[in-house]
This record gives sequence, structure tokens and C-alpha cells, in this order.
Amino acid sequence: MIKLPVKIPFNSKVSPIQLPKASDRFKNYVNSESVVSGFGRTSERSQISKTLNFVNMRVVDNKDCLKLFGAKIVNENVICAKGWIAKNQNACMGGEETK
Repeated sequence: MIKLPVKIPFNSKVSPIQLPKASDRFKNYVNSESVVSGFGRTSERSQISKTLNFVNMRVVDNKDCLKLFGAKIVNENVICAKGWIAKNQNACMGGEETK
């Protein structure tokens, strides 16, 4: 979360997101649909995107994720997810995770 120095006008293309309630911090979201967004690459050879992209993903158990990526990446503050529709959907193209 960031604090901007000026107010941003909301419109059909710019809107706030709803963050989870503090009481939901320990809720189990495994198998829930999630939306991941960012300005990352859309393929291995593409440049960083100039537009915000998003992908629908399924939340997976961090124990399974830990086996794949290890404790340097996966901890209690990480939500692991995999492609909702296709296995090659991801949110880390060009980032730390490329599997």
C-alpha cells in the first residue's frame, strides 16, 4: 500500500480496491479465486508493460508453494497462486519466480 501526495480522482478506469478486514487475516483462502495485477512482462522476451495487467489465479497452499520455491520466497506474508485457467498463467514473468 502506498500513500500518494495528492488525491486521485476515481472514474471508470481508476478505482480503489477493498482490502481484507483485519479479522480475515488468518482466514484460509486456499482454492479461492484471486486477482493479481502488475506491470511485469507478458512473455519471457517482452519489455516491462506500460499498462497495468491482471490475471485471475487460484490461491494454493503455502506448504505446496514452499516445496517449489523455498523459504527465501515463501513465508507467512506470501500468498501463493497458480493459473486459474491455464498452468502457464503467472504473475512473475521476469521476476524472482519464473516456473
